[in-house]
Formats: sequence, structure tokens, C-alpha cells
Amino acid sequence: MLVPPRPVREEPVSCAHCDHELPSAAAFCPWCGHAVEGATEPVDYTYDAFISYRHTPVDERLAARLQRRIEGFRVPGTKRRLGKVFRDVEELSVGDSLPDLIDRALAGSRFLVVVCSPEMRESPWVAREVERFAAYHGRGRIILALAAGEPQDAFPPLLMSIAEREGEKVVERPAEPLAADLRDSSRRAFREGSLRVIAPIAGVGFDDLRQRSRTRRAQRLAAAGGVAAVLGVSFGGFALWQQAQIQANYDEALRNESEYLAEEARTLLGQGDRMQAIQVALHALGAEGDERPYVPSARVALEEACQVYPGDFWRPCYSIEEEDGVGTVSVSPDGSAFAVRLASNEVRVYDVATGRERARVPAHEDAAPVCFLADGVARIEYEGGESRLSLYDAATGERVWSTQLSRRGWDVVASPDGGLVAVPGGSYDYEEGMTLEVLRSSDGEKIAELRGLRAGEKSLEFGSDPMAFSDDGATLVVAMGGELGLLDVASGEWRQVPSGMAGVSSLVADGDAVYVGGVARTGETAECVVRALDLGTLEERWSWRDRATSLSMGTLEPRLFGIGTSESGPALIMGSGHRLLVLAAEDGAVLLDQPTPGPVNTAYQRPGGSIAYESDEGLYVYPDTETTMGSDGTSYVGGVISPTLFDGGVSGPAMSSSDMFSDSSGNVWCLFANGAKTVVYKLDVSEELPGREDVSGETASAAGYGFDGRTADGEHFLGLDDDDVLHVFDGTTFELERSIELRDALAIPETASTLDVSPSPEDDDVVYVSWYDLEEFVDRIAVIDVSDGEVLAVEMVDSASVPIEVHDGRLTHFSPDVVGGGELVSRDAHTLEELALVPVGRDLGPGDEMGTLGDLVVLVVDDRIATLDAATGEDVACALSDVAPVEVRTIGLSPTLSGMSPDSYGRLILNEDHTRLLTAGEDGAICLWDESGELLWELEAGTGTFGAAEFLMFLPSGDVFVQGSISAAGMGQHLLIDGETGSVVASSDDAPLISDAWPSQDGTSLFASSRSYAFVTLDSSFVDGIFTIDLSPESFGVGSQMSYAIAVSQDEERALFYNQMAEELFTLPTYTTDELVAYARELTDGHELSAAERRIYRLE
Repeated sequence: MLVPPRPVREEPVSCAHCDHELPSAAAFCPWCGHAVEGATEPVDYTYDAFISYRHTPVDERLAARLQRRIEGFRVPGTKRRLGKVFRDVEELSVGDSLPDLIDRALAGSRFLVVVCSPEMRESPWVAREVERFAAYHGRGRIILALAAGEPQDAFPPLLMSIAEREGEKVVERPAEPLAADLRDSSRRAFREGSLRVIAPIAGVGFDDLRQRSRTRRAQRLAAAGGVAAVLGVSFGGFALWQQAQIQANYDEALRNESEYLAEEARTLLGQGDRMQAIQVALHALGAEGDERPYVPSARVALEEACQVYPGDFWRPCYSIEEEDGVGTVSVSPDGSAFAVRLASNEVRVYDVATGRERARVPAHEDAAPVCFLADGVARIEYEGGESRLSLYDAATGERVWSTQLSRRGWDVVASPDGGLVAVPGGSYDYEEGMTLEVLRSSDGEKIAELRGLRAGEKSLEFGSDPMAFSDDGATLVVAMGGELGLLDVASGEWRQVPSGMAGVSSLVADGDAVYVGGVARTGETAECVVRALDLGTLEERWSWRDRATSLSMGTLEPRLFGIGTSESGPALIMGSGHRLLVLAAEDGAVLLDQPTPGPVNTAYQRPGGSIAYESDEGLYVYPDTETTMGSDGTSYVGGVISPTLFDGGVSGPAMSSSDMFSDSSGNVWCLFANGAKTVVYKLDVSEELPGREDVSGETASAAGYGFDGRTADGEHFLGLDDDDVLHVFDGTTFELERSIELRDALAIPETASTLDVSPSPEDDDVVYVSWYDLEEFVDRIAVIDVSDGEVLAVEMVDSASVPIEVHDGRLTHFSPDVVGGGELVSRDAHTLEELALVPVGRDLGPGDEMGTLGDLVVLVVDDRIATLDAATGEDVACALSDVAPVEVRTIGLSPTLSGMSPDSYGRLILNEDHTRLLTAGEDGAICLWDESGELLWELEAGTGTFGAAEFLMFLPSGDVFVQGSISAAGMGQHLLIDGETGSVVASSDDAPLISDAWPSQDGTSLFASSRSYAFVTLDSSFVDGIFTIDLSPESFGVGSQMSYAIAVSQDEERALFYNQMAEELFTLPTYTTDELVAYARELTDGHELSAAERRIYRLE
């Protein structure tokens, strides 16, 4: 909760040290830093930091990155992460007073982080926040983060000097505030530079933090170098145990190096450098001739880079480094190629799908941005006071034609099909006005030319106002300040009308309408406006005005991206500030108003209706199956990736160094040109995953409800849908074999409760179905053979809501007596014929558990364990009695006492023959008991765990697998425990959370289904799926991550995946490490790393 407002002094007070008048409620003087006598500093902290910044794109982007970095930082030597960060997402009006919310947040924050830039110094609000925080907490807890400019031009003036008293005078001396240089926005530079911000907040020295972040790398280099030197000398004087120790140290150094390289590969992939990421991951895996211990993270990195399984909605394809630096890019009308203008004015043409270079256009000394037309790449070239438009063949780079322009051309705008090109030109002289020329792409012939165009008190500004052709190319719409001009291309007729706004920021021409967006001002107020005009008459059809949007001009101006489709017909897709909007093209009705994590720079409607968009924070898809909560509590939807790549987007539909488009096959691409690099991403590439095989529509429809378990032999998967139809799938092909309508087959009335389905842990193809009959007020259970759908038995069991166990051919359940206590009833597991009754002097109910351990019946009643003689029901005293276990997640293959469900929570886990029992105690200890109830070993809490077990299971080897409790990051820790001694053999940190697991056929690994928030993608978002866990002590850890997988075939050669958005069901091959390496080499053929790259990635 925020702290209450500070009491305000009624009379002004001056600082005793520097004579400055103090702000109200000041505990410190903002100018000299001295504490105010008799005042107290607020210490009821709600936030670890308050981020103060101006709402410009650069500052806002850095503020958001710092917030995520600080809140996600784990304090060294602890499990604690830094707390919340306050970041105001709305710009305040200049005339407002400091709101109570901001004032309370400043008082309740331990540190102030100021994002500094020359634009920030113009913000009165940042100045007020700096002064107020310094008054509350002193100058020493203010940290400056330099986003742009030089320190003397960007730092807050208050902090550039400090007041000091010299005798009777007060002088200003230069100050040295805490500062971090974050002008380099690359991921690696930000990661290290942000440590200077985090260090004081975490209470740790910067050098310590930096050393911690480099420890893995330093240890690897030191160990590898030192050990290599030792290995290079004779071992003659060493004992064998010393040689073994040296080899162990060397292996550990190689493991550290592999983990470093695996992380480097993921970083490269996140930056779009896919080919480099694959090759670095191959080295991490030891696949390039350097033998090294297997490291699971290296395989995960290689899987991600090879993109063999579904992943993020946006996936990096490749990046292209340009030694001369990238200027602008332009995409061909069919989306198959793009042209990059370098800083040297050379133009290079690349294939979109492969990134292969197609052609080069020679550099020209003085040239304007390029534009891809239907017949090639057009470029304006200046020479000797003349201006020419030249077209170059996109396949050869040779000039096709060159046409002299009447005036100096500013820009090149193509029609949608690339058949026409418009060139605005002229000078800044208002009297001369603007020239507008339209040429044919095929031969460069001018088909229209206008001169002396003006708007109001000015002509069209150089390159600032948008223009666009109609979709048929017949009309050219030009924004001119506060007016609109329309050119009929065929006749040359020109019309000019007021736009109804101060300036047009973007426009779209489609069909018989033109849509314009901009800002309208009335006095001192402004609002976002979109108008739809008839393309023939220019009469208004509708207008949309938004007075709720922030009045910051940088985020207010609407950006119109094009016309898409909706259920109600054509729709205008647009962005306004941190919002994605869709307006009905017919009447302007708002069809979608979706908050976004940053300003929407460009958007594109993909086939199927969902909208892909890019903001300063990254790439997204709306709608998506995942909803992410923003730091301010606002929910937005999308799959983000690599926000650090983007330095800005496009304005309206015009081409820029960032563009989103589709090719002739309907694939959606996003291209970024940033600095010296061009990065290409592709949306939703699941259809192109290697080895994909679609599963029949009938199976896809049934499997859409998910799999609820598998039979004991693994030959069938089971799924229960909302209509209580049990679907049975082949365990190898995933084809639907049969569907059983349970209510009809078992004559279950509509009034019955929800059905529970559980496969037998012992019998192939046997499934138990239980329900409560609300008409007769009894519990019933049925036995079904799913191989043919035959109902084997139906029986009333008195109470199916209390524990049921299947073991040794018997189904045992508790039957309560009216007067208290009850009986354990044993039945034939197939016929449900009653075999034995054992009286129990206890009441068992929902939440209690029971099971058989040797000759004992073990009960959990009222959160305590009781042990009974299985034959008589009498109490048996043993060490197990009266233990208080806690709930952990258990699975069907390790029989559970909590019921028949294969995915449930329980407190006791038995091995397959019921001779050993695992418990997780309320003190966090894990204990193993023998069949007489005596303790074999105990693993105390905190021994390699986070304090409590979340998941337990016996392995085929007799060892024990444990998942430790959830960490602050939403992950767990996996432990491999020796089943004989209870010692921890191996552990793996930050592992995915498990809901179900089963061993591989050879017992060397586990297949595990993820619990919610299991897999961390490149952008730290979470998805579900199946992963493998290598059970070898030397390489224990997550091996393969198959995100979005829902099942693995019985032969373990294929996995089943479900695309919920497209309602597609398909299979993909599983890969051995050798198969994965072979595929990686096939992908990177012709993309070998250069010597410089090998040095950069530390491969030499």
C-alpha cells in the first residue's frame, strides 16, 4: 500500500546550510543534501525504485526495459528478487500539480531512477519528481540512466551541482551523481550497463555484480587455461587419483564453457542471428570435433535455433550484417524480396525467404531512399543540380531506365501493385510550391505532372507529410499540412480540400474511400481524429474522435495501417498510443480497443483474422492464447520476442527501416533494419516445421479437449470431452480409434455429477469411470475395456469420493458406516465382485488417503498417518505412524494413495510393487519407508531444494526424482536421489514445472508434461508442452523442450502437437542428438562462421 501524504508545513522554511527554501514535507535539502533538523524521512517503502522519465519513444523504451530488468533481478547470495518498480505510463499536463499518486509513490520508493536525455531536461515533471524525491530521501539515492545525448545536456540541472557554504557565502560546485551509460541499446551492453543501476538498489557493489555476471565465463577460461597447461606436462609424478581430479576439473571447465556457449546461442537467436546461433550451439554440444561432456542446455539451445518444434509466434529467420551501415529498406510488391540502401548509397537486393543476395546496385554519390516497384528498384539520384529517377533490375542490378525529374525529388511512393510511382519534389520556397510527378514503372514515362502545389500558408514539407495511391492506382492522395489533395492519375485533375485537422499523420486509400488520421486542436486542447472521406466527392462519411488518449503529441497521433476484415465487414486497422484499434470501415464503430505494451508502430492482419503488430516493446499477435499482464496491471495479448532490437517503427503505411508484410503464399514477415544489421522474422511457421504430418480432422476435433491419460501399456491415449464422450486414440499413430458415449453406455442420468476417468495402473486397456448418482444418492464405479468399448462391470461403492486404490488385481475403497468408522472393501479389479471386508475404526472422507504398503494399510486421516494391519484393520505401531505429510503432486506410474487420477496431488507415493513409500513431510523433509513402516533414509529440507517437494516419483532404477518447490521466477529445481542412501546424486536449477511424467523405454530419461508456466521462451514468456529429463548423473537436466506438445507416441519417435489458434493437430519427429546435429549442419551449409565471428563468440 502506498504511504499516506506527508504533512505539509504551513510556513516556508529555509535550509540552515544553503538558505534555499525547502519544499513542503522535506526531510532533506534537494540543493545541498543536508538533513532537515527535526524532519523524518519516510521509511514505509512500497517500491524499490521509482522510474522518472519523459514520454518520448527513446526514454519510454529504456524506462520499460529498466523496470523489467530491476523487477526480475535476483539479489546475489539469496533467493530474493528486487521488489516492485513504479513507472507512470501516462504523460501529465504541464499545468497540473504533482498528483497525490505520484507524490505517495515518490515517498514510498527507496531509490529514484531518472532516464536522462536532452528531451528530458525540457520536462517540468521530471524536474519536479527529482526535487521532491531529493527532499524526501536525499540526493544520494538518485540514480541517473543516460539514454541519449551527453551528460551535460541530459542530466537534471539540480543534480549537476551541489550547494556548499563557504563562510558567509553559498557557492555551487560540480556534483558527481550516480550514473549509468545506457546509450548503447544492444542487449549485451544493456545487460552490463544496467548493473550500475541495480547495484545500489540491491545493496551490492557494482564490481561484485559485474563479477557475478561474468563468473561463469571467468571460471571457464581460468579452468580451461590452467588445466590445459597442467595436462600438457608429464603425469609421471602424479598419482592416479590426482590425474582423475585434474580430468574432473577439466571436464567441469568444459561444462562451464558449454553452458556459456549455450546462453550465447540463445542471445544470438534473440537478436535474430539464427545461423550464428546454430553454429555456436553446435560447439556447445561438442558436435564440432571438440569432445566435451554433454550439457542439456546446449541441446535446448540447438533445438531452439534449428526451430524443429513450435516456439514463439514470431521466429527469427536470419540477419544480414552490412559493413557500410543500413539506411532504409523497401519490400517488393509481391513480398518476395527486399532492397536495402546502405549508408554509402549502394543498394543490395535480398531474397526474403532465404536471405540470399540477389543483386547489387552500384553506389551513387548523392541519392535518396529507394522504392521497390513491380519492375525493379527505383532510386532518386542527384547530380549537377539535376534530379533523376532511375530503375534497376532486381535480378541483375543493371539500370533499366532513367528519367529526369522537373524538380529535386524528395521521396518515392509506389502504387500497391508497384506499377506506378509518385515523386514529390521542389524547394522550401513557398511561392514555388511543390511539384508532383507520376511515372510508369515499366518504362519510366511520365503520365502526370503538377507544379506549384501549396497548402494554406505552406507547401508540402520535405518528406514529412504522407501520401498514398488508391488500391487500383487510379487516385493519388496527398496530405499537405492541414489539407488534402487528390490527383486523378489518368486525367491529371487536382482537387484540394481542408483535412479537418491540424496535420495529417497517416492516411490509407482503399476502394472508394480515403481514411486520414491526425490531431485536431481547439484552443489549448487536442484530440486524436480519424476521418473517412468519399474518394470521389471528398465528403465525410464518418469521423472518430478520442479525447481519452494522452495529450503527449508523440503518442497521440493515430497511425493507420490498412483495411482488413472483421465479422461485420471491412475494418480499418490502426494504432493510437499504447493501443491497437480496429474501426468498422462503414461507420467508424470501434470493433477493438486493445491496450498494448508500447506504442503501435505497424500492424498487419494475417490470414484467419488475427492481427500481427510491432511496438517499441517487441512483436505481438492479437488475439493469442496467452494474456500477459503489464507492469501497470493492464492486460495485453501477444507473444513478444526480443524487444531490445527495435529502435522505432514506421509512420503510417509508408516504407521505413521497419516493415511488416506478406508474400504470395500468405506468410507474414517483419523486417528490421537497425544500425549495420537487417533482421528478418517470420510469423507462425508451424506449417513448415521439418517432418510435420497432419493428423485427421476427426482426431483433431476430439483431441482438442486434451489427453486425460494413457493406458498401462501405453498403446492408447484417452480424452474426455465436455459431453462426457470418451475418445480413445492409438498410442503410436494418434489416430482416433473409437469414441464411447459414457452416459449412454453406462445409463448415467443427466442429474449425475461430473464423471471422473482413470486408467488402471496395472491392466492394459482397463479404465475406471466414477460418478455420484444424484437420483439414488449413491456413488458408482464402472470398468470399461477401451480396446472394444465393452462395459465389464458397474457397481455401487457407497462412497467414490474417498480414496480408491488399484493394486495386485484388487480395487479397494472405503465404505463408511452410519454410526462412524467403516470398512475397507476389496473387489476384483475387473468384475468388481466383493472379495473381502476389513473393519476400520476411523472415518475417511474427501481429502484423506489410503493404500497398501506390504502387509500394512496406510491411511492419511486428519493430516496424520495411521498404519493398520491389512488383514484385521488393527493399528500397527511403527516409525511411520503419526507422521504429518504435506501435499505433493503425484502421478499414476508411481501409484498414489490419493485416488486413481494420474495427475493429482497427494501426500504418499508407493513404488510399483508397494514395498517402498515416499513421504514429503510438513517440515520439508523427504523420507523413504520400507514395507514394515520403518524409516530407511531422510533428506532434510534445504538439502538442494527450495524447501519443499512439489513432485515425487520412483524411477525404474529404484532411484527417486524430486521437483523442489517453485522459485520466485516460477521455476523449480530437479533432484536425482539415490534410492538406497537418500543422497543427492545430481540437481538442476530453474527447471520447468511438472504435471505428469513417465520414463522412456530404456529408462535413461523421463518424458514430462509441463504444468502452467513451464517453458521459458526467448522473451521470458511461458508456454506448455513436453520436455525430456536426462537421468544420467553426469548430464542430469532438461534435454529436449517440445513446446505445445501434448503427447509422445508409444515408440517415442514422434510427438503430437496442438495449435489451439488454428485448431490444428499434427505430429513432429523426436530427435536423437545425432539426428539434431545432422539437421543443424544441413541448415547452416554455406553459412559457416568467419574467423572474426569465431573470435567474437570465443570459439578460437
